[in-house]
Amino acid sequence: MRDVRFGTAGFNILDSPGTFNLDMGLFRSFKVTERIGLQFRAETFNFTNTPHFTAPNGNVTSSSFMEISGVRGLGREGIDERVFRFGLRLGF
Repeated sequence: MRDVRFGTAGFNILDSPGTFNLDMGLFRSFKVTERIGLQFRAETFNFTNTPHFTAPNGNVTSSSFMEISGVRGLGREGIDERVFRFGLRLGF
């Protein structure tokens, strides 16, 4: 039998997945009269609904070793889930 050892891996080699956000916006302007305009807006944040996981716990003495503890709040305005926003803008 071999003795138990930690191995030859370097320190701080654990990394979280890369972050990817796709924010989109769609705007359409309409002329109601010569002086009054109406604009429709549709916006989405994190369109692909990609989670932003934290790096796994690399402390071998911890009971949560190699567990991913949560999600980073890197989305727009600290929101990580997909968000749709609609609006109308009246200009005169």
